[in-house]
Amino acid sequence: MNRQKWTLLVAAQRVRGRSWGTPWKGLVVACLGVAGGMLLGEASLQARGTGCERAPDCVKQLKYGETDRIREQAARNLGELGDPQGGETLAMALGEDPGEFVRVYAAEALGRLGKAEGAAPLARALKEDPRETVRRAAARALGKLEGEKADPPLWEALLQDSDWETRLAAADSLGRTAREQSGDVLAQALLAEGRVEVRRKVAWSLGRLKYSKPHAQAQAALNQALEKDTSEVVRVEAAQSLSAVGSDSADAILMATLTNDRNPAVRAAAATALGVRKTKKAVNLLVRTVRSDRDLVVRVAAVKALGEVGGEEAAKALGYFALHSESVRVKLYAGEALKKLESNQTASPSKPLSP
Repeated sequence: MNRQKWTLLVAAQRVRGRSWGTPWKGLVVACLGVAGGMLLGEASLQARGTGCERAPDCVKQLKYGETDRIREQAARNLGELGDPQGGETLAMALGEDPGEFVRVYAAEALGRLGKAEGAAPLARALKEDPRETVRRAAARALGKLEGEKADPPLWEALLQDSDWETRLAAADSLGRTAREQSGDVLAQALLAEGRVEVRRKVAWSLGRLKYSKPHAQAQAALNQALEKDTSEVVRVEAAQSLSAVGSDSADAILMATLTNDRNPAVRAAAATALGVRKTKKAVNLLVRTVRSDRDLVVRVAAVKALGEVGGEEAAKALGYFALHSESVRVKLYAGEALKKLESNQTASPSKPLSP
């Protein structure tokens, strides 16, 4: 409800509460009702004026609409329609429209269209627009485009934009495009970024890139974050990403983290990563973790990791924990992990497991 309608309602309530004579009271309430009806009618006409349903009509409204609200709705509708014929007008609006949220919705619409031609206007907006809201929208939209032209402006924004939420959006988009060529920039940002929220997202993105071979810079940055970052959420993401990024040398970092990190969430993440990597040399450490870690969440993560690593020694340990552990949860998860191992062994038999 807008401010004018609210004011009229409050005025009507006050009139009803006054001790005026009935004729005067009725006349005033009637006048207020007429005024309210006129406002509602005008709002209804305006709403009908923004409801373009075809791309050509929305293009016209975006180009010639007299109010920001009409042009905003036209830009949103063009994105929802997904018709590429609106791309040129959306690009023009993104670069030239005086309305901040017209530009925001134009950027979002270009992202929804997903065409490589949207990269140039979105890159300009990301670099040059004075409003943070527009730059954030441009960064998010670039992550939805086809082709590699979207990456360089996202690299620049991640390293240089003054607004941390724009940097966050750039990091997220680089993780979603998932191209290996972004690894060096993400690794640099992980070590240089001051905001925890951005470092966490950068670590997450490093784990999503599609690597064709081990990436030395990415692994080195994740190793350093896992060992030295002061934020537990960053260390958790770094551990999880190392399961995808790291070469064999990452196993030593993860095992040291499982042994030494003071935070149980980080130790649990390290155990999970060792399981994902199927690190055979970590079996003894995982068994010790199940036996002696002071936090149940870490012990359960180690049990699950033993099920992922597999092998005869892991199966023996899981069989024991499933029968004799003092923790009900450890018993439960050890039994489930052992069943999974036995099921996998049945599907591809080589050597029977010895529980």
